[in-house]
Amino acid sequence: MLRFYSIILLAFISSLTLAQDGQTYIAHEWGTFTTLQRSNGERLSGLFVDEEKLPTFVKDISFSYYEVYETTKGYSWHYFNTQLKNISVKMETPVIYFYSDRLRNVSVEVNFLGGSISQWYPNRTSGEPNPGAEMLDFAEQRIGWIKWDATILDPGDQTAYSNNPIDETPQWVRPRATQSNLIKGGNGEIEKFLFYRGIANFEVPLKVEFNTSGDLVLTNNGNEALDYVLVYEKKKDQQANIWWSGKMEAKFMKIAHEPNAPISEYELQEKLIEFELALKDAGLYLDEAKAMLNTWKESYFEREGLRVFWVVPRSFTDYILPINIVPSPDELERVMVGRSEVLTPEFEESLLNCNDQELHELWQSDRFYYSYNEVRGGGPITEWTTITRDGYIHISEDDESFPFVVWPNPFEDILTIYGNFATTENINISVYNLMGENIYSIDQPTNSGLFREEFELNNLSAGIYLMKVSQGNKTWTTKVLKAR
Repeated sequence: MLRFYSIILLAFISSLTLAQDGQTYIAHEWGTFTTLQRSNGERLSGLFVDEEKLPTFVKDISFSYYEVYETTKGYSWHYFNTQLKNISVKMETPVIYFYSDRLRNVSVEVNFLGGSISQWYPNRTSGEPNPGAEMLDFAEQRIGWIKWDATILDPGDQTAYSNNPIDETPQWVRPRATQSNLIKGGNGEIEKFLFYRGIANFEVPLKVEFNTSGDLVLTNNGNEALDYVLVYEKKKDQQANIWWSGKMEAKFMKIAHEPNAPISEYELQEKLIEFELALKDAGLYLDEAKAMLNTWKESYFEREGLRVFWVVPRSFTDYILPINIVPSPDELERVMVGRSEVLTPEFEESLLNCNDQELHELWQSDRFYYSYNEVRGGGPITEWTTITRDGYIHISEDDESFPFVVWPNPFEDILTIYGNFATTENINISVYNLMGENIYSIDQPTNSGLFREEFELNNLSAGIYLMKVSQGNKTWTTKVLKAR
């Protein structure tokens, strides 16, 4: 009898906790948007090859191209009549978890602006039709979509997954390491999440490029801050290294320098923990963040290459991937990570020095093989960013002496200054020619220390000028170049 009352008491306390939290029905989602840039920032297409092999039970749209790829049951051959063109974004492994205090029937619909939802599991209730066209150009306007009618099982339900474990891959199993409920698909499939992938063409807020000094220039062209950015490089037979990590405000730039020496294994693990915590701060549970990074261990962290990870602003995700869940959850968190892969100038040169046969032999199994062919078609770099340490001083906690950006530099008619000053005092901006003559001057207020102003200087002759920025008793001077 005592045990009976103890159970009743525990149940009553649990119900109070749920009621106090007011969140008995929660949905969380994570995934990635992958892009590939040449070293001058030009985005490449051809991103339609799977990063990691999927289990054979995953469904897909009858798109595509001719491809032979390895599966858990050997090799699979796909050939369809559709040719794909201008695919510059891969949407990889969004998974949607549900947390519910009881069994619930749900309807989930996701649209994909500029793309196609090409793979999914469990089986969808409805979605975009197979294309059927001989040529599908993703530069043209399109919206992909998918819908599931599914059941969230009771939190204590121990029903086994419906798939044979021999068909599963490590990347498929790792996202299950959460406390979320099981999901039952419309055809009776049992899984821990709703899964989908896609291919698309749309602009992302972060631009990544090298400058003439060999540094990496990051530009946040978006209207919102990127709360966490990580520049990560893995070289052959070497431990991975970190170039920089931190926050980037909207419309700001950052120069990341290649480290002079590798960091220790301990420091590397600390940075990956920092990444996990950034995902948690963005809305994921910690076990979800760990599952996300663990899922991409081989392809994101152990594969050679230079890449920039950045937490996508929620508003951008909602714009590109509108979602509608019925009934609406008490809480919906969506955390997408941008992964900007960057070709170094040295790697590009090696591609350009290959003949067709050598390129095929070396890179035919690489997920960017079609993009590498595109590099060869585009030829050598003819236009690099002219941002240098002389003409652009980045804003960061490690360079307090210059709390502003002058961009573009060289400029033609319009010069923009982005600033993040320590105080809210007015600032004075003056431009001098090399004779020391003051040819432009203006006083401007700041907004809580933040500053952004465009200056029309089309009346200046081409040449080098000095720009002096003053605030209180501090003065900073940098060179700017009028291109024409």
